[in-house]
Amino acid sequence: DYYNNAQLHFRAAGTKRLEQNTLVKKAQTLIELKRYGEAENLLLDELAWGYENKDKEIVQSCVENLLQLYHRTGYHTKADWLLTSEYFTSCDTTATIDRALAYLQAANNNVKISNRYMRRAWEQSKSINDTLTNLMQMFDICKMREDYSNALSILENIHYIHDTLM
Repeated sequence: DYYNNAQLHFRAAGTKRLEQNTLVKKAQTLIELKRYGEAENLLLDELAWGYENKDKEIVQSCVENLLQLYHRTGYHTKADWLLTSEYFTSCDTTATIDRALAYLQAANNNVKISNRYMRRAWEQSKSINDTLTNLMQMFDICKMREDYSNALSILENIHYIHDTLM
C-alpha cells in the first residue's frame, strides 16, 4: 500500500524521521477506517520511538492521535494513563490536548476544570475546522453528562455552520 511504499523509500534514503512520520500518517488513516487496534499499536510503537529519540514532534503527534482514538473508542482509562505518562509531560499544550482534558475532566464530574480546558481550546482555535471540532467536543461532553438540551443546541449550531459553508 501507499504508506508501506513511502516507508520503504524513506528507509532506503536513510531518512528515519520521515519514515516514522509516514507510520504516524498510516495510523491516522487506520483510525479513520475504524481499525483502532492496529492504529493504537502503531502509534504506541511510534510514540516509544519518538520518546527514545527525543523527537518531540513525533511524540506530540502520537499523543494527540492516541487521545483522539481513545475518545472515539471510549477508552478513558487509557487516556488517563497517557495523560499521566512521561510521554505527555514532554508535549506542548494544544487545542487537541485541551479538548481531551476537558472531556476526561467532565467524565470525572469536574465541570469547572472541564470548562477551563474547553476555554483554552477555544482560545487556541484558528480555523472553522477548529470551531467545528470544539463544538463536537462540547456536544459529546453534554451528551455524556445527559445535558440533552445543550447538546441539541450545540448540534444545531454545528448544522448551521455546515449548511452555511455548503
